[in-house]
Amino acid sequence: MKKINLRINGKMLVYILGTTIIVSIFSLGFIATGLKGSSEENSRKILDGLSVALVQSTAKVLSQPSQSANVLAVALAKYEFIPAQDRTGVFNAMLSDVLLRNPNYYSVWTICEPNTIEPIEGSQTNGFQPGSMNGFRFIAIRENGQIKMVEQQNQEPYNEIYRQVKNNLQEMVFEPKTISARHHPNDSIVIMEIALPVVSNYQFIGVVGIQLSLNEFRSAFAKQTTVNSSKLFVLTQQGKLISHTDSTVWGMSFVSYAPKIEKAHHVSENALKREMPTFIAKDPISGLKSLYKIQPIQVGSGQTYWAVGLSVPLSDLYYSGNRTFLFSLFIGIIAVVLISVIIMGIASSISNPLSKATKQLQLIAKGEIKSIEHINSSIKDEISDMALAMEELSVGLQSATQFAQEIGKGKLDAEYQLLSENDLLGNSLLSMQASLKNAKLEEEKKRVEDEKRNWVTHGLASFGEIIRQHNDNMEAFTMNVTQNLIDYVDAAQGAMYINQQLENDFTQQEEFEMKAAIAYGKPVMMQKSVISGQELVGRAIEENRTILLEQLPERYVLLSPGMQDKARPQNLLIVPITINDNCLGVFELLSYKKFEPHHLEFIEKLSENIASVISSVKTNLRTAKLLQQSQYQADEMAQHEEEMRQNLEEMQATQEESAKREENLNTYIKAIKSRMMLAELDMDSRIIDISPSMSTTYTAHIENLRGKFYDALVTHDNDSKNEFTEFWSQMIHQGSGRRRQVITNRGKELILFESYKVIPRDKMAPIVLVFVADHSKEKELEDLLEAEIKSAEKSGHL
Repeated sequence: MKKINLRINGKMLVYILGTTIIVSIFSLGFIATGLKGSSEENSRKILDGLSVALVQSTAKVLSQPSQSANVLAVALAKYEFIPAQDRTGVFNAMLSDVLLRNPNYYSVWTICEPNTIEPIEGSQTNGFQPGSMNGFRFIAIRENGQIKMVEQQNQEPYNEIYRQVKNNLQEMVFEPKTISARHHPNDSIVIMEIALPVVSNYQFIGVVGIQLSLNEFRSAFAKQTTVNSSKLFVLTQQGKLISHTDSTVWGMSFVSYAPKIEKAHHVSENALKREMPTFIAKDPISGLKSLYKIQPIQVGSGQTYWAVGLSVPLSDLYYSGNRTFLFSLFIGIIAVVLISVIIMGIASSISNPLSKATKQLQLIAKGEIKSIEHINSSIKDEISDMALAMEELSVGLQSATQFAQEIGKGKLDAEYQLLSENDLLGNSLLSMQASLKNAKLEEEKKRVEDEKRNWVTHGLASFGEIIRQHNDNMEAFTMNVTQNLIDYVDAAQGAMYINQQLENDFTQQEEFEMKAAIAYGKPVMMQKSVISGQELVGRAIEENRTILLEQLPERYVLLSPGMQDKARPQNLLIVPITINDNCLGVFELLSYKKFEPHHLEFIEKLSENIASVISSVKTNLRTAKLLQQSQYQADEMAQHEEEMRQNLEEMQATQEESAKREENLNTYIKAIKSRMMLAELDMDSRIIDISPSMSTTYTAHIENLRGKFYDALVTHDNDSKNEFTEFWSQMIHQGSGRRRQVITNRGKELILFESYKVIPRDKMAPIVLVFVADHSKEKELEDLLEAEIKSAEKSGHL
């Protein structure tokens, strides 16, 4: 193929034309953009100034009632300086004067607390009863241009406005409302009410309120003009349009007036927060894209803020800048066209393809891929290569755009053909597709995990109340828990076993009895016990771990042997109920569905909670039982002590009869010493003799004890020694005594009851006998003592 070589002047023309076009475009674009930006900035500054002036004028009108109300409140607070008989007239005149001086006020009113102004009998002022402010409402109202005083006695003097101001003790501005004129019900008036408390000497005495008519204000406000086609509006703290350039929307909420703007920019919510942004949005009536400027205004002297809004169509706001930009662009285009025409007259064969190529590049730069046209070039040169590359680029961009649109629709399985191995855009799109797929999978996985976690949490919360029911009745408790657990995990059968040691502390072998069994929603009446280590249930108890089977053996005995018509559940779950490695029970569940990990987590945590409840119940029952047993043994011990005391008294009487009885007594004491714990002391508490059983109990030798003080045997510190000394003195004085002693013998705690008795003797010094009874062998000792006493009586020793 023969190459077409351009002449040098042709190449120069091409370079000059291209350079001229590029330089012209950038220069004119820079200049025009700068002029447009400067014009837009000036327009915004002008709009800001207009907005500030509008806010100031509006705030002045809306805050006027607050100033008047504050003046009235100060005057009313000084009522003590006004003679009592003149107060009503003075206050009425003050209300009328305020209303007279402010034509835009609809009414001025006040409510006073009862008994704040003492009434004076027998005087009249302006037709009202003196002191009628006590609990009355006074209203100065404007009707047909005339000011009238209206008194409403006992007609809700403590209304909602009064109560709110009294409770808050601060100025309050209430949302505007529409009322009917008193003598012209068909005429409506929009009023704004400001109320503030009247405080005298730190005492609340009433409320002053002013109703401002907004009819004239809203009309005058709406007629103000700032920029052509601009719109003004006033927004209350609750988001209502109290005034608007378009009177048809007066009284509407901003949410109803412009729902899309409210949803996008939260205008009503920001009004409550006093955050008033500037934003661009479409006008809800005209549909024109407009700039919204919203400024907060303080209504009154309290914490109430409204907002003044101004919206200007961008076409009007930037009219001057757009005109300058278009004019500059027009001049630039004319210059380029003139230069192009001159150059194209010389090198049209080059300029035409180059111009078309430039336009296609501009379309690609703007993203208008579908508008790209094929460039025909009869000359095979760089321009034709550029046209072919542009066409390939267009096809590639359209394919990438279609692929991105499919991805945007959620079709993550869409296919895309790479233009080459180094197709950066295509590889990025495919990487994005893979990331979105992974994100979707992770999101679905997280959702499932959250549902499982919520299922476990909700179940534990629900069972927190269930396991506290019937905890004083083990049968009802186990049946209730088992039924609810089967229902919650959707199992077919279930049973609950309880450790028999909970009910019988003397059981040596760990045996677990089935307390509740349910199959297919009905209780199963069957008796079954499992020993630790036997069967699967016993293995779970012995190993203290959960057993999960997904294929139930055929030999496994079901909980419903009589229901042969139903299919066998294949999933078995056995969970021990343990606390501090002590197994208190076990759950046995069978299901047609597979037990998931979150099922195991829930049941294991529930088992821990149930174990705590069972352990607590066991402790309470054992404590009650021990208390009852202790009381019973204490009663027996008291009875035993009384019998011993009677026996000792009889013994003392017998000793007085003869000296022989003394010898018999010694013989009897020796006999008792051989069978029970007995100590013989002198009056100074020295040990004369002690029985072998007693020395064994106190872990001491008899020879080492004789002659020593008894307190060395039964006391272990100074406090207990002092306590025994005091007891000994009291016992010697009374002739008898009784005390309780706790000792440890070979690691075992013994509770001993000691009975002391002073025994007088005819020819010898008195002695003290100490009878010691082991609490755990109390009945045995009592029988032995009774038998010995009877034997002594028969033999004449006593």
